[in-house]
Amino acid sequence: MNLVEAATIFMTKHLKSVFLALLFVTFSSTFIEAKPAKNGFAKVSNAKLYYETAGKGEPLILIHGGNMDRRMWDAQFDVFAKHYKVIRYDVRGFGKSDKQVKPFAHHQDLYDLMKFLRIEKAYIVGLSLGGAIATDFTLMHPEMVKALVLSCPGIVGFQFSPEAQSYTIATIEAARDESFAKATEMWLKSPYMIPAMEPGIA
Repeated sequence: MNLVEAATIFMTKHLKSVFLALLFVTFSSTFIEAKPAKNGFAKVSNAKLYYETAGKGEPLILIHGGNMDRRMWDAQFDVFAKHYKVIRYDVRGFGKSDKQVKPFAHHQDLYDLMKFLRIEKAYIVGLSLGGAIATDFTLMHPEMVKALVLSCPGIVGFQFSPEAQSYTIATIEAARDESFAKATEMWLKSPYMIPAMEPGIA
């Protein structure tokens, strides 16, 4: 069994707990208004990324998980801003950032964002998809990372089946066009989540 297989088995066994934790973060952040001191759009390769910053001190960058956007950090944004210059942004294809049109790399987007904001080195925190981006970025530019904090990080090189990818896109569209409840219902029935719902897996 290689590392990817072992990590995939671990993730599958713990998906239910991870999903419930993410739901808690999403719901709790709904009632807390974060206050960015500055916001705007950073020009990166063939796109613009929406970002927000607050606070002073050493830079701390927050990268959200998949099917989310920068607002998942609402509960933490102002708290971190008391001690750091905190930056959060919408990953390309999410929130207010441009959609994925031409080939690109998330880690390059992060590099371009840091250059745009004139940040030479930062603490980087990533959740799920954000963890994969942070990992790739650290491997490519270790000299720009003060410390790396990963929560349930994605696995670099792991690919969903075409069926799972299509269902995920449909779930995102349901959240946008219908309701969060509908998107949650679809997500729990997705090929990604089904293994976590099987008897004996908690």
